[in-house]
Amino acid sequence: MGLVSLRFHASPSHLRTARLVAVTVARRAGFDEVEVEAVRQAIGEACALCVGRVGDDVEVTLTLDDTAEAAVRLVARVAPIDLRDGAEATPLGLAVLAELTDHYAFEETGEGSTLRLTWHDRHPA
Repeated sequence: MGLVSLRFHASPSHLRTARLVAVTVARRAGFDEVEVEAVRQAIGEACALCVGRVGDDVEVTLTLDDTAEAAVRLVARVAPIDLRDGAEATPLGLAVLAELTDHYAFEETGEGSTLRLTWHDRHPA
């Protein structure tokens, strides 16, 4: 499928749209329905972490890429995640991400932090 990008204002009303886009991308990437649900929930949690930390006037970017790396089925990035002043994601939110993804990490960019989620290839060629 390639790269899909969604930009929206940091409002909880847009979280459903982000989850629907994630479901569509996961299905097109060949995820089974259990995996699709995990992607949906993880993207919802990641976007909620973002929306909860920035003002409504901030634009959130969600990218989903199924061609990013070898042995990785899907990479999702959500930005900006505001981790300034010692702010951290809730332990529960991180526990949810740990269960739903194969890996998650916070990446620093020139414009702030990005939350990166990955799902690895279960059936290597």
